[in-house]
Amino acid sequence: MTVEKWLNRARYIDAEINALLTERESIYNTAERVEALGKPSYREYVRSIDKLCEKLIKTKVEIENAINSVQDDVLRTLLTCRYLCGMTWQKTAQEIGYSCRHTIRDLKFKAYEAVAEFIPDVNTT
Repeated sequence: MTVEKWLNRARYIDAEINALLTERESIYNTAERVEALGKPSYREYVRSIDKLCEKLIKTKVEIENAINSVQDDVLRTLLTCRYLCGMTWQKTAQEIGYSCRHTIRDLKFKAYEAVAEFIPDVNTT
């Protein structure tokens, strides 16, 4: 997996967790109407949603820890804006005070190199 793919996982985790929690609430409402709350199949399904949410949160924390380990303030902010806050490259460039072209062409790759040392088993090419 490349650094970019490894980081990109964080961009969609919040949405996935929110979708799972919505599903959990929907299942709860349905189960409540049919009086299935105490049934093992319902509890197992809710447990599986909770476990998946926990796994996603651990993944996001792992990505956040790697990003926070980057020493350079600009590169760390770039990574935070893009991957933890889900900003576009244009908005990220604006936040760090550089042109979009310079951010994408130069700084992005420097940021990938800087964070790569804190990512286990990642392909830096």
